[in-house]
This record gives sequence, C-alpha cells and structure tokens, in this order.
Amino acid sequence: MIRRLAKLYKVLLVLALIPALVLLSLRFGLPHLSRFSDQIASHLSSRLGMTIRFGEFNVSLSRLHLQLRIEDLTLLSSSPNAPTVSLQAEHLEMTLDVVQSLIQFMPVFSVAELRDADLLWQEYEGRWLPSAAEGINDGEDNAGSGKFLAFLQHQPSVVLSNLHVGLQPQNGEIQLISPINAMFEAAQGEYQISGSARMPRIGEDAYGVFALHASEFDPTDPLGGDYRFFLQSDALGPELLNLGILPVEMDALDLSAHLWGSWSDHQLTELQGDFSVTPLSISGPQWPEIDNLKSRFVLLPLDDDSYQLQFRSLQASVQGVQLVLPELISEFRLSESQGIEPLHLALDSLDLAVLHYWVEMLDVLPDTAESVLDRLAPEGQVSQLAVGWENPQDWLSFVLTARLDDVAVSAWQDAPEASGISGQLHANLDMGQIELESAAFTLNFPQLFGTGWNYSEASGLVSWEVSSEALRLNSGLLSLRNEAISANGRFGLYRPFDAEEQIEFSLLIGITDTDALQTEFYTPPRELGETLYDWLKEAIRAGQVNQAGLLIHAGLRPDSQHLPVSVQLFLDADQAEFAFHPDWPVVRDGRIFLHLRNTELRIDIAEGNILNSRINSGWIYLPPQSQQLHVASLLEGDASDFSALLTESALGGYLGSAFDDLQFSGETTTRLHLQVPVDDPDKIDVKVQTALKQSSLRLLERDIYFSGINGQLSYTTRQGLTSDSLQGQLFGEAVNAQITTEGTDTQVHLQGAVSSVNLDHLAGITLSDRLTGKSQAQMDMTFCAESSRCPRMEIRSDLVGTAVDLPLVLAKPAEENRSLYLDIYPENSRLSFHYDQLLQGVMDLSAELRGQVLLGQGVPVLPQTARLEVSGELAGLSAQGYIQPPALVSEGEWVARFAYLHLPIADAESESSVPLLQSGSDQTHSVDTSELPRLDLQIDDLRLGQRALGRWQLRMQPQAQQVTFEDIQGELLDFSVSGRAHWQAGAHPATDLTLNLSGADLADVLDLWGQGRPLETTRLVSSAQLTWPGAPWQFSVAELDGSFSFQAEEGRIIESGSGANLLRVFGLLNLNTLSRRLRLDFSDLLQRGLVFDELKASYDLNGGLASTRDPFMLTGPSASMEITGSVNLNTQQLDKTIKVSVPLSSNLTLGAVLLGAPQVAGALFIFDKIMGDRIEKMTRIAYTLTGHWDDPELNLLNANEG
Repeated sequence: MIRRLAKLYKVLLVLALIPALVLLSLRFGLPHLSRFSDQIASHLSSRLGMTIRFGEFNVSLSRLHLQLRIEDLTLLSSSPNAPTVSLQAEHLEMTLDVVQSLIQFMPVFSVAELRDADLLWQEYEGRWLPSAAEGINDGEDNAGSGKFLAFLQHQPSVVLSNLHVGLQPQNGEIQLISPINAMFEAAQGEYQISGSARMPRIGEDAYGVFALHASEFDPTDPLGGDYRFFLQSDALGPELLNLGILPVEMDALDLSAHLWGSWSDHQLTELQGDFSVTPLSISGPQWPEIDNLKSRFVLLPLDDDSYQLQFRSLQASVQGVQLVLPELISEFRLSESQGIEPLHLALDSLDLAVLHYWVEMLDVLPDTAESVLDRLAPEGQVSQLAVGWENPQDWLSFVLTARLDDVAVSAWQDAPEASGISGQLHANLDMGQIELESAAFTLNFPQLFGTGWNYSEASGLVSWEVSSEALRLNSGLLSLRNEAISANGRFGLYRPFDAEEQIEFSLLIGITDTDALQTEFYTPPRELGETLYDWLKEAIRAGQVNQAGLLIHAGLRPDSQHLPVSVQLFLDADQAEFAFHPDWPVVRDGRIFLHLRNTELRIDIAEGNILNSRINSGWIYLPPQSQQLHVASLLEGDASDFSALLTESALGGYLGSAFDDLQFSGETTTRLHLQVPVDDPDKIDVKVQTALKQSSLRLLERDIYFSGINGQLSYTTRQGLTSDSLQGQLFGEAVNAQITTEGTDTQVHLQGAVSSVNLDHLAGITLSDRLTGKSQAQMDMTFCAESSRCPRMEIRSDLVGTAVDLPLVLAKPAEENRSLYLDIYPENSRLSFHYDQLLQGVMDLSAELRGQVLLGQGVPVLPQTARLEVSGELAGLSAQGYIQPPALVSEGEWVARFAYLHLPIADAESESSVPLLQSGSDQTHSVDTSELPRLDLQIDDLRLGQRALGRWQLRMQPQAQQVTFEDIQGELLDFSVSGRAHWQAGAHPATDLTLNLSGADLADVLDLWGQGRPLETTRLVSSAQLTWPGAPWQFSVAELDGSFSFQAEEGRIIESGSGANLLRVFGLLNLNTLSRRLRLDFSDLLQRGLVFDELKASYDLNGGLASTRDPFMLTGPSASMEITGSVNLNTQQLDKTIKVSVPLSSNLTLGAVLLGAPQVAGALFIFDKIMGDRIEKMTRIAYTLTGHWDDPELNLLNANEG
C-alpha cells in the first residue's frame, strides 16, 4: 500500500513539475519571442487572409494569462481587383486565454483592444465593396475573410478606441469619420457589435450610433446568419452620400434618421425607421431646394424576392408648397437582369395641384410631357389610387384605378376643360374611362362656347383611346342636372396627330324642363356667328323649355381640310319672354317654337302677349346668311299699348318725351311688321297699323281727355305716324283729327268746339274766370325729338260764342268775333298768346310769375328776372311797371311797381263827373283769399282819364277769409290821402274803407282836372267811413253805406267855371245860377266870388242816399248858409232845403223883402255878398232845391215856410 502511495506520489510530483517547467520556460522564453515577429506576422497573414505587419511585439505572462502588446500594427487587404482597406494602429493589446486557446486550437483573447488606429478605405472602379463576381472568383480572398470571421467569432471582447476612418474616392477629397469607438462581444453563441461615430467634416453636429446583434453566425457564410441591427444619425451632411452611394450629387443636406432591421438567411427580413431632412439641395439647376422632407417607413420582404415598401406621413415642401402623402405602399421585385421590377403601387390620397407644382419644380418630365401637363393644370384630389403592372419588366404596362374627387383639368388643344370631376377612374397607357358621379360638375368646350356648363348632378361614362394615329375622346349617355336645366347628351372628339387632318367634334344634347335662359349657354357663338348669337342671347329673356335639342358637328382646325359646320337647335317653350329688339316691348307669356339650322332661324309664336295685347299669330324669320330679321304679328288688345309704344319702344325717341304721360284705352287691332338688322339694331324698319274702336286718350299732366276715338293709326319708319281721319270727343264735344308727319315733325290737327273751362286744361293756365262760353277752335300739336322746340301745342279760335270779361276795350260779348292764339311749349313751360290786336304776352309757366304783357301791338320778350312786366297803350289805357314775386324781395311780399298807370273813363260825357260815383260791375266772383299774396303796391303816376290822381301806395295783407289793406297813401299836389280798408271774404263778403284827406287849396286840384277853380280853400280836411257788400272792386253806389264829412277854411266860391258840378252834390248853386233863377243880373258885381270863413258838413250814407247828419254850414263876412236834406247818388236827385242869411239896410223892412218884392230880396242877397258889412241888418232867405243835379228846381219859401 505504501509502495503504491509512493509511486502515486512520484507520478503526481512529475505531473506537477511539468506545468511548472512549462510556466518556467514561458516566463524565461516569452521575452525572447519578439525575435520571431516576422515569422509570427507571416503566419497570421496566412491565417487571416490579409497582410499583417507590426513593429514591436511584446509578450508577458501574468497569472497564467498571456499578455501580448503590439506596436505599430499594419493590416492591408490583399485583393488586387477590389477596394483597398488598410489599417495602421499604434497599439494593440490582447490577453490570451491559454485554456480556451488550447481548447479551440487557435488564439483566443479574453480581452483585445485596438487603440489610436487609422483605417483607409479606397474606392475601386466606383465600388466600395467587393463585387459578387470577385467573391466567387477570388476564392482565396473569400477564404481569408472566412478565416478572419472564424477567428473573430471566438473572441469574447474586442474593443476599438479612437479609430479614424478615411474614405478615399477615386476622384475627390478624402472623407474622414473620426473618431469611431466600437466593441465586439461574443458570449454563448450571441454576438454583438455596437459603437458610435462622429463626422466632423460632414457636419458640426453629425453623429451616428450603431448596433449589430447576431444569434447565428457561420464564418464561411456570413450572410446566412440571423442579424438585428440599429442605426441612428443626427445632422448628417452631404459628404458621405456624395461618395458615389447615390446617383446624384447633393449641395446641402441635414439628415436625421433612425433605422431598425433584421437579416436572416441571405435576405433582409425587416427594415423600418424614420428620417427627416432639412434642407435637401441636389446639385444641378433643375433641382429646387426641398424643405421638411420626412416620413416613417417600413420595408417588408414578400415571396419570390419581392418587397413591400410603406411610407407613412410622407411630406416635403418646395418654395412653401407642401406635398403630403398620408400613405404610400409600393411592392417591387429585385431582379438581377432588370433591377427593380414594379408590382403594385397604392396611394391613399394625392393633391393634384401640389403634385403638378412639384413635378414642374423638380423638372423630371420631358419637355413635351411637361408642356401638356402645364396646359392641363390638374387640380383636385385623387384617392384610393392603385397601380398594377401586367408585365413588371415593362414599366409602361401599368393598369391604374383611382377615385377622383373634385378634379379639374384645363383645355388641352381641342379637348374640353372640366372641373368638379368625381368618380371612378380606370386607365392604362392607351385608354381609360371615368365613371362620372359628380355633385358640382363643369364642362366647357372653349373653342365652341363662350362659357362652361355648370351642373349640380352629373353622371355617365367618359372614355378615351390613344393610338399612333389619333386621340379619340367619347362619352356615353351623360345625365346632367342643375336648378335650371335637365339634360342628357353625348359628345365625341376625333383628334388626329397629323396636323393636316381635320379634327372632328360632335355634340348632341337633349333638354327638358329647363329655363329658357340656358339657351345661350348651349349655342356656339363661332359656328352661329357672333352677331346672330348676341341677338339670340338678348332676345330670349325668360321661359320654360318643354323640350329642346342641340346638334353640332364641326371641324376645329381652321387651317385643315374644310368640314362644313352643322348646328341645329330646336326649342319648344311656354311662358316665354322674347325681345326681338332692345327698344321694343317684349313678347310675354308666349308659346314659341324655335328652329335654328346653321344661320337660318325661324320662330313661330303660337300665342303670347305684347304689353296688354294678345298675339293671335306671329312669326320671326332670319333667312340663311342674312342679317335682316323679319317680324310679323297680329295683335288684339287695349289701346294703352300704343301709349307704351310711344314711350317704351323706338317710337319714344322719335316723338320725344314730353307726352310720356299719354294714356290710351279701348279696343284695338294691330298689325305689326318689323325688319331688324341684327348687326345694327338701331336701323330697325317698323310698320304698325292700329285700328281704334271707341278708344280714349288722356294727357295726365294737362288733364286733357279724348273719348270715343275711332279710326286708323299708321306708323312706318319712312313716313312716320299718320292718320287720314280720326273721330272722337274732346271734353264731351265732337272733334275731328288728322295726323301728318313731315321730316322729323309729327303734327296732330284737331277741329272742334271748346268751352272756356276746358280751355284751361289745354292752355295750362286759368282763363275761365274771365272767359265764358263755347267756341270753335283748332288745335295743332307738334311732336319731335328736339326738346328745344317740341312738343308744341297751338290753339286758334275766333271766340265766337265766348264772352270775355276784361277791363275796358278788352271785354267783348259772346257774339263778337275776336281772334285768340295760344302757343304752348310744355317741355320748356313757355306760353305765348295773342288776343286780337289788343293784348300780346309771353309767360314762363315753370316760374311763380315770369312773363311780359303788352297792351296793343308788339313782340313780348321774357324778362331776365322772375317778374311780370306790363307795358303799352291801348284805347286810353296805358301802363309801365312790373309785379315781382317774393323770391327776390324781402319779408315774403309781392311787389308791384308802376311808373304810371293811366285808366280811361268809360263814358266821355261823364268826364266832369266825380270818379267815385261811377258804378262798378254787378257781377260777383268767388275769390279764395288764401291764394292772394302779400302785396306792396306803388303807383308813381295814377290817372283816370285826363285826371291826374298823383302817387299812390298800399300794402295788402291776406289772412284766412279776409284781406286788410294797410298804409293807403296818396299824394296829389299839396293834398294827401291816408287810410285803410278791410275786406271780409267768405259766404257774406263785405268791404270797409276809411279815408282821410288833407290839403290846402282845392281849386288847384280842380284846375288840374280841367274843372276850373269853383272852390278855393286855404285848408281842407275830409274823412270817410264807407262800406259795401262784396269785394273791393264790386263797389256799387246803390249799396254804399257809411258816413263822410269835410271842413274847408278861408276860401271862396268862384262864380265862373264848370266845376260847380261838385257843389251840386251838396245843394250849392253858383251865383250865376242863383241870379238867373231870381231873374237878376249882377254879373258886374260878382266877379270876386262868395267868400267864406268856414265850410263844413257831415253826411250819412244808406244804400247810396246821402243825408245830412250835421247841416251843411257856410259862414262868411257877407253871407251864411245852412243846407239840410239829402242827395240820391244812384238817381242823382236832390232834395235840399237851403237857408241863406244876408244883412239889409235900415230903411228896408223884412216884410217888403219877403212878401212884396222877392226880386229885390234876391238883389239884396247878392248885393250883400258883394258889399259885406255895408248892410248892418241880417235878413234870412229860404228856398228848396229839388230834381236832377244837372238842372235842379229852386223854389223860394215864405217866412212861415222858412
């Protein structure tokens, strides 16, 4: 047992010594291993498949771990026809795991760290990686890569620190990635490479992080393993991608991206991530700068080497225009011969206007295609877009389906423009169709129609086909609707690509239940002719189309072979409103049948109305290639339509506008014929024939009424308005009328009886308050378009049968013949008149008062200011003055100023009579005092006959039903008159007058009047208070009431002169008369007259009978007189009792005088007047004075009677 234990001990001791010896040998031998660095490098190069060199090689042993340190390590790829990779590192430190190395029979380093290394990667023939052919042909290099990967597979940890990578393209500057820090880890069949890299020359903040994890790894087939990887980059610039990785060069790039993916069994099994680029600028002038390019994406493998690429929320902007694709799915196959083969493309939605803008900005299409796209200018939305390829190897073999939403395309060459296109699209390269289902659809053929057609509903099929010869665009039956139209139609377009061949277009439209105004939109202007088209557009104003049809077949290339244009339009309409001329009343409520064939037009009017007339039949016809439109119709209706024709049609300008208030009524039958040049409607030719039956005519402005009119009116453009004979009534009187036209003037001649009241209506002024009766008159009315001289109304009458109540010679009885001529211009408000040879005048009827009246002959002229001027002389009546309304004066008063007003006396024999005693007119006129103005009247020289009355003035103040005359003042020589008057109007009119007279010598006034000097006074005052019924001018002595008084001082009654008529009123006889009645002759003693100290009296008036209230008293030095009694001013009868007191001598008794010797008494009476105070005793004589004051009877009374 002991032996066995001893042997075992020896064996264990030997076994223990072997490792010890090995460790001892390594400890002393490893330091000398660097001597064999070349042999080691050569061995490693052969094992790893690349050239390896290093400078210093140090090996040491520490705790059974073999530590290696290599300085100046160089690795160089050995393939001559592939990109070159070289590595130069300053330090490589490794710790050899001896046990694992022995187990794996290869160096296994528990830790390996490469620091401060430079890696240079050189491009070869545009490639940065070995080609597949090189991998196959270069088996040695492939084996070398496998050896290196097998070696790396067993290393638990490899660290790269501060690795600098330089990428050297064949042309251009080297691009540096520095530093790169990475770690390789392997544990339990799992492998991972992770690290980061910074790219200082690519961007200031360019930074990348990467990670690669492998679960299965075969060094001989590395692409057959299972991998998952991750890559993140921030602010990546264009430098790295410009190393030939992309087919374009970039000027600017700022890329941030995240990538996650997996690889298994030689293929990519998953790739997803997101990226954001701001900005992206591709080199070249055709590439615009792209902003905000970003998206999320997923790449998934499918069967048979195909893949699906999904983009979500892909968006980008070019110059502010953003393109957004919510979802884009593409399926493709990778083919070794064809590269990428498309299989399917799906797009959720696409804005065509944005896409068009992008395509234009990116300049990716050929010039021809881009030109077509620019003309089409597509807009709208495309959704549910799906593109498939029948032959993936042919990109043009696509089949496309999509949903169109509100798509619009402009016209391209001869193809129509459309908008609001909604529906399903099916298309390939050669043909396509749209299943139209639009709610707001517009279609336009710009070469044919001026405007597009708008529909709220549109459905149908539109298809196209493109061949090498032509484009064919056709539609199935299209159903089109909007608020105004319901239509169905088809169109076809054949457009050959040969420019010499004609383009053919066909259009067929059927319309029902449509607004007639839609006709203009379906009538082609060019094919129809602009002139006819414009006329037809203006002619159809309204209506409801029962049915209509349009057929067009035309060639659209004017320079190609001629193709006759065929345009046919049929229209059946009710409630039509149709105007065949812009200045002619329209046809309303018409039932019309319209047929247009090229340039030939016919419209049949089955029924309708023009104004208030019914159309029994009518037609409109335009011959082919003609511009003359013919219109004919038969009308029955009210004569008021003729009034409308005068104002609303072309006749309105022909007759002028003064009688726009003309109103006709009554039954008429009218034949209308028009010829309208559609190219010049102003040259319309009119023929109208109207038969009047018991019609009436009223001129509203003048209130002139014609009734019972019968006859025929005719109007033609060449002859104007004419009528040979019209019969009717004017104000109930029978009249005959003729109408003639000469040049531009139309005259209406009327003959008939006119009353004075109705003359007011004709003249426009009031004449009936001075004219009474009825006379034959001729009235001529002239109409024309010149407002300066038309319309004009002339009235002529001999006034036989009409009495004229005017002052003096202007008055006439009804049976007398005197001519009256009135000339009226209503538009100018001007009236001229001639009344025989007595009165001429002109008036401005638009002004309150403006005109001129001439007495006698002359030519009146309107004054410059607003006033009525009166002048002239006629049969003793003469005047010079004016009356001016208050517009030009202050205080709102009318002003009347006359330089002179001379009035005649009606009876020459009464020249010596007192003017106040002349009876006025008994005629009573009702006067509305509210219409009287406030008046300030002044007459500088007032005369009655040859008697000067001096200067007079007054102020008239009208009020409600009364007028007051204030400040009545008169001046004649040294006499003055003042007073006032009051006129009470209404049902019981009356006038009150108060006058006060004062002055010196009355003889001066009487002498001025040619009455001699019968009564001289030193001072004379008088007052009167008079009243009479009626107006002031209705003064009548027979109805005169009131009182008056007078007082004269220190005067005398002169013997001579005819002025004694004045004394008769008071019962005074001049001395000549008295002496003759007493049969005495004392003319030689009476030359000095009867002197008095005072002469006074007061009278009461009652119905023209003046009775003494206070006796007439005359006192003087030689005699005194007292008179009582009355004088009848109506009959001029005196009834006076006169008492005369005279002084007698002392030797003569009173009885002798009174009883025995009346002659002596008369002599003494006269003598005493002469001798005065020589007779000391007073003797009284009494006598009566009766009879007419021209020859009164004087009777002496005895003492008892006296």
